[in-house]
This record gives sequence, C-alpha cells and structure tokens, in this order.
Amino acid sequence: GDEYSEIQFILFGLIIFVSCNALEGPVMGLLSKTIPKSLARGIFNAGLLATEAGTLGRVVGDFWLSSATFMGLSQMLNRTFEPMCAMVGVSIFASIWSYPHLQPRFDDEDDD
Repeated sequence: GDEYSEIQFILFGLIIFVSCNALEGPVMGLLSKTIPKSLARGIFNAGLLATEAGTLGRVVGDFWLSSATFMGLSQMLNRTFEPMCAMVGVSIFASIWSYPHLQPRFDDEDDD
C-alpha cells in the first residue's frame, strides 16, 4: 500500500548508499581526466576538493534525511522530495544561466 515497512526503508536505503559509493569511483576517475593540469598540482588539487565536496554533500544529505524522518515516516517522502525538486530546478537554472560563460578548453592541455 501507501506505507513503507522498516525493512523496506532500511533495505532500499542500504541499496542507494552502496550504489552511490560504487559510482563515486568511476566519477572521480573521469573527473581526474578532465581537469586541467594546472589544477592537478599541489596539495589542494581538484581531486581533493572534489572529494571534500562529495563528503560535505553526504553530511548535509544525512542531516537532511535525519531531520525529515524525525517526526515520523508518514510525511518523509514529502519532506525529502519537495526540497530536492526545488534544488534540481535551481541547478537547471544555474546551468542555463552560466552555460555561455563556460570555457570550452584550457590552453595548458597538451594531450595528444
């Protein structure tokens, strides 16, 4: 029906968690191949910054889900998906707004 059991909630939460962590490796691998060489040097390189951004995103998401389930599971879907839809809309707007300002290639790339 319309309600989720605790087993379903835990099982699908575990599946989503494992799937996100499994996809992080290939995504970081692709990111390491697309960043310019000037950002690939030093301690605070793009890989570290991307890892820290991902960690921060997981922390915020964990707090968000914990606060959404604090008052019970009955309205959990509304409290999680409504703000997420708003964030998707803001992300699409930001992408469309900033698209003309993106730089297609960096000059310091000499991959042949």
